[in-house]
Parts: sequence; C-alpha cells; structure tokens
Amino acid sequence: MGTTPNTTAPDAPEHEVSPPERAVHGAEWDRIHGGYFANPAMAAPLTTLICAAAKRNPPQVIVDLGGGTGFLLHELARRGLAESARLVNLDASAEQLGQGKDPRVKRIKTSLTTLRRAQFAKQDEAVLFIMRSVLHHFGRDGLLPILKRLRHVMQPGERFIHQTTCFEDAAAAQCLNKLYALMGTGKWFPMRTALCMALMETGWQVEATAPASPLPLNSRDLARCYNLAPAKLSQIQKTLGAECGECSPVFVRAARGFTAYLPFTIFTCVAV
Repeated sequence: MGTTPNTTAPDAPEHEVSPPERAVHGAEWDRIHGGYFANPAMAAPLTTLICAAAKRNPPQVIVDLGGGTGFLLHELARRGLAESARLVNLDASAEQLGQGKDPRVKRIKTSLTTLRRAQFAKQDEAVLFIMRSVLHHFGRDGLLPILKRLRHVMQPGERFIHQTTCFEDAAAAQCLNKLYALMGTGKWFPMRTALCMALMETGWQVEATAPASPLPLNSRDLARCYNLAPAKLSQIQKTLGAECGECSPVFVRAARGFTAYLPFTIFTCVAV
C-alpha cells in the first residue's frame, strides 16, 4: 500500500456485504455474544471518546455507520448529544433498524457502499462519522474501497471515530481469520499497521488510537450466527486447535466448544 491519499474515485463494491448474522438480527442481537453490543460499560470507551470529540469540534450531525439497533446512538443521546446534533443510524438491515425505539435517532436503511452525503446532511453541515465493529464485513478486498467511499462523502477536517478489530500479533490474526474462513463468512481482520496504512492511503489521518474491551465469541453463539452444524463446529475446533495451539490468547478450547476473542482498537481519524 502507498501513502498518497486518493479519494477521487469511490470505487466501492457494487453490493453491500450481507451480514452473515442475519439469523440473530432484531430482538436477539442485544443478547448475543453475552450482550456485548448492548452493554453500556462495553461501549463506554467509544462513547466517551465520541463525546469528547464532539465537545472539541461540535458536529451538527452524528452518523452511526452500520449502527444496527441504534444502541450506540441511544447512549450518546442519553449523554446529551441529541441536544446539539441530529443523530442518524444508517444500516442495511431492516431487522436491526426495526429495533430502534429512541425518537431522538433517525433511522435510514441504506448500503454503505453507495452512501451519499445528501442522505443524512446538507453539504454545509458539520458531520461526525462513528462506527463499531463493521469494517471486517467488507473482507480483505473491500477494505480500501469502503474507506475510500466514506472519505468521498466527507469534508476535509471532519472526523471518523471507529472501533475496529485489528491485530498486532500475526499469529493471532492468522488464527481468527482462519476461524472466519472456516465458518464461510467472507469477513477479514487486518493487522493494525496495515489498517493504519489503508486509512492513510484513502485520505484519513489517524489522530489517536485507544483500546476497547475484546469481544468474547463462544462457539454456541457462533453456531447460531452462522448456522453451523455440530459436526462442522467440531471440525473447526479440531482444525484451529491443531493450527493455533493451546496457548493462543485469541482461541481457547473448553470442555464443550471454544471461545474466540476479537481485540478492538478505537481509531480517531480526520479527513484530509
């Protein structure tokens, strides 16, 4: 990857990547994975950074990209941001959007790959993009195009704060990417340095990074999400146990099944 920003051609894939978790979209989403995505304590590192950024550079519109049930925006509204900015949830899943009940949050069903600024803001309105655990849905080949698309609809100086899975350890990245390949998801997780380079190449400057709590994924939930038969799950565990070893911090075998851990980093980026 190079380092020269190129935002003139938003060549994102033609179709939104369909989330494999659609089987648990809707009412089940807030309970899956131990309720991680509906837990205020788990969201606090991200919401705290968003609130601080909004105080320093007040936006008129805050847009959650792939915001699902709207939990993150509800937390921001609870912390007072709805009083100074419009809150917009953009998601491709009608089931997820249908769970949003907060009247302070506007819901728009749309694909991020064809996103246009006119869908959520006027050209002269200040916008803040936020995102949690979405970029991996676009796979290895879709990372640069989606980052380029998002940059294309932003104005210079506007910010993009996202919590994304990435790795500092190559063996851990290989293990988790192998898991998701064996489950047939099409998802992919980058190394942290590669993600920083991808952001820079597509016109984003990384201002700061911060840790967030890892996401524990037990094999029972993964089987529900990806419709895995017991025999398939057993074969996945056997394969990863042999390839990742018994001491991997991201893959831990248990008496029944296993738990995988997705590490998160929060990136505060500015459009250049």
